[in-house]
Amino acid sequence: MKKLSLVFIILMMVIIAGCAKSNVVRQAEQQKQAENKVKGVLEVLTVDAAGVATPGVDVWVWQKDKYSDGEVFGKQTSSQDGVALFELPGGSYIINLAPNKYFSTATEVTKSMIYLDVKADGERWQRTLQLPVNIQASGFSFCEDLGCLEEKFALCEPAKLTIQTTDSNNQPVNMTMMVVGWEKDKCHYEAIGATVRNCFFNKKDLSKDLAKELMGAENKGLQKIITKSCQ
Repeated sequence: MKKLSLVFIILMMVIIAGCAKSNVVRQAEQQKQAENKVKGVLEVLTVDAAGVATPGVDVWVWQKDKYSDGEVFGKQTSSQDGVALFELPGGSYIINLAPNKYFSTATEVTKSMIYLDVKADGERWQRTLQLPVNIQASGFSFCEDLGCLEEKFALCEPAKLTIQTTDSNNQPVNMTMMVVGWEKDKCHYEAIGATVRNCFFNKKDLSKDLAKELMGAENKGLQKIITKSCQ
């Protein structure tokens, strides 16, 4: 009899524990469902460096806990009045301009981020994202070869090209070469690989020949200009 009573007690304890666990799971599911029912509207105004509303700008939204995975929750291009609208369920979000298209460094990406928590149903938020200096709604052009980047450099039009090269230890490394655009009457060029190189060229010096020597394609006898202009 005592043995049966002990078995009965253990069985009841297992049942109670199972019920308690089920209640916890059920409560978590109910809370998640409640959060999913919450919806807010985010209105993002995209402006240029001077603060003027700019249409045709790509705005991205990430769920905060999935940002590091690179999973984008939503993408919109701003309308003619420079506004991008998002309907967001409950949760935490990161909002920014499309990173590869508009920024030249990770620091710029981080500085531009907007954080938003959606907690109450029917809320509406207004936020502003500003394009970096010299960058238009079209963003950086993505070149596929040096010829393309040389043309962009000669005109100081924002563009990017990524190639594979080797470092001082003869190990493969990706290098991104960028024509960032005009900064204080000088054309900003940047190369990021095993090291970082920043250059600021006078308008009168810009040419495809200078680009060829700068990017290591050909020797055009213009090293003095490069040495004077690069850090």
